Amino acid sequence: MRALLEVRPAFAGLAVYPDDFRSVAKGLRRCYRATRQSFQHAFADDRDEDLHEWRKGVQHHWRQMQLLAPCWPSELNARAEAARGLSQILGDDHDISLLTRLVSTPTMTFGTSEETAAFLKRCRRRHKALRKEASSEGERLFAERSRPFAERIEAYWQIAAGSVAEAVVETRPDNVVAFGELRTPRAS
Repeated sequence: MRALLEVRPAFAGLAVYPDDFRSVAKGLRRCYRATRQSFQHAFADDRDEDLHEWRKGVQHHWRQMQLLAPCWPSELNARAEAARGLSQILGDDHDISLLTRLVSTPTMTFGTSEETAAFLKRCRRRHKALRKEASSEGERLFAERSRPFAERIEAYWQIAAGSVAEAVVETRPDNVVAFGELRTPRAS
């Protein structure tokens, strides 16, 4: 931790290029599209493995929204929380799938056959309720197509970047010029 704190000043003025949204947009759009497709595929076949794959995409989306939240905190923090909640539902679904598989193994005995059947029935009922809830949450979270979604997030980014740039210019000393402000006149 001490070593990180020592190098922190060196990174304070570090410029990362490109300093626009293009590279972020490409990854955001690709991940969002793949997660929407995983969502549709998961409920088309209703296989445990497909829902688990969808959960991975939801977790990526959750983390992306956390990283982008400063662009519009109220909107994107709410979206991150919705994705986190959906990820939890899908995690519970996956846990029940694994438990059901374990209890259904012929070589395993966890009680009488009647107790096992009753337990598996409760698991199926809970599974059904979780999947219904996941489907509903997924419909809301991934209703938008990937391109308009990425363009909307980019608009938030641009607005936030403009607000930050205005604040920096207003508080900058007169003898400091930001990179990109020095321009030579164009030849006509």
